[in-house]
This record gives sequence, C-alpha cells and structure tokens, in this order.
Amino acid sequence: MPKPELEQVNPADFSYTKVYQEAVSVLSDPKQCGECKPMSGTFMVSYEMHYGYLLIREGDLQASIIPILIDEEVIRKFDEFFSEENLSRNVGRRIYCKCVGESLERYGGVFYRIRDARLFAK
Repeated sequence: MPKPELEQVNPADFSYTKVYQEAVSVLSDPKQCGECKPMSGTFMVSYEMHYGYLLIREGDLQASIIPILIDEEVIRKFDEFFSEENLSRNVGRRIYCKCVGESLERYGGVFYRIRDARLFAK
C-alpha cells in the first residue's frame, strides 16, 4: 500500500527570521504597541554564531532574551565591546549588559529592544 503524500510545508513560514522581523517591526514604535513593556536590568551577554547575541538573567539560565539592536548608538557599543581586541582582554570573564528598553513576548520568546546599554566584563 503506497504511503499518502504529505503536504509540503515551507520551513521559512515558521522561521526564526520571520518572528524576529515581526518583533523588530512592533518594537520600532513601542508607543503604538499595547503588548510592549518597559524593561531594564543587568543581563549576562552571550553570542551564538547563528542567531547573534542573547541576554540571560542571572539565576534564570534557561530563559534567554533576544535583544533587538536597531539604535545606532547601541549597535556601536555592542560592536566596540565585542571587537576582537576587546574580547581578547576579557578572556575567561563574563560579559554583562546593563540595559534599558522595551520588551515584547511572542511565540514563547522574549524580544528586547535595547535603547541604552552599558557593557562590562567581570
């Protein structure tokens, strides 16, 4: 008996990129977003080569927060801190971000538009 053909689903319809782009769009104008909440705190920062930066609250290592970096000054701060030269001085140390911005929960993830950041290692 032949197997029934399965409906072909385009994996891009459920991609991380689409979810991220939707969050960026909503967080671009948080005043128009009824779901967006102010958020601030100090987070550990990691970098994953496929998805980029991740923020993690100390004590809650299971829940990562996806930062949205769309403000030029914030992007500059991250780029400078994560430069090869600076990272070589901080080998073996944890990297932290004291951040202020707005967050949005979507599809089980937390997206966080960072409006101001102070990065440091300890």
